[in-house]
Amino acid sequence: MTRWLGSSLCVLAVTSPALAQRDGRSDKLPISVSVPIVVGWSDKIDGMGSGLSGLTLATPVSAAVSVGVTLREWNISLGPQPCTAVGRSCVVEEQTSARAALADIDVYPWHKPLVFMRGAIGVSWMREQSAFDDLIYESHSWPLTLLAGVGCDLRLHRHLFTTPLIEALWTARDGATSRTRATWLVFAGLALTLR
Repeated sequence: MTRWLGSSLCVLAVTSPALAQRDGRSDKLPISVSVPIVVGWSDKIDGMGSGLSGLTLATPVSAAVSVGVTLREWNISLGPQPCTAVGRSCVVEEQTSARAALADIDVYPWHKPLVFMRGAIGVSWMREQSAFDDLIYESHSWPLTLLAGVGCDLRLHRHLFTTPLIEALWTARDGATSRTRATWLVFAGLALTLR
């Protein structure tokens, strides 16, 4: 019995690397880099064009799981719009700029296709500005931020992939009343991924 167990373990030790090589999830670099080009929508503005950008850095902890850091940046503007104040015409403009830093986990449930599911949590640095004629009001906040997404790595070369993805990002309100402060964002596009 002991001899049979020992020989079985030897067979597994020899064949495991070969099996791992056939699983596309395990053929990864120590660090992966993904740069998305996306179009986004929010609950404040119908279309934001290319107002979002980002970067994801990750390292594999197993064949099916990677952990890392996701950075996202977006900007929403409204105006300038005419207004009326004390019987005179005026101009009002609002803008929110945000940068999110999130700890993320990517799970690859299948080796073909290389579909992944992403979950992330962190904080955003938000800068909200309101301009009323020559007066500018500015505030800063650091709300809790959550992100969920799904994507698929399509191999272009050995470690180079194009990655169609969809992500949804939510930020806590923190009592903010700005018309350009988005609670949620949805963005879709392509990323160039080295992994």
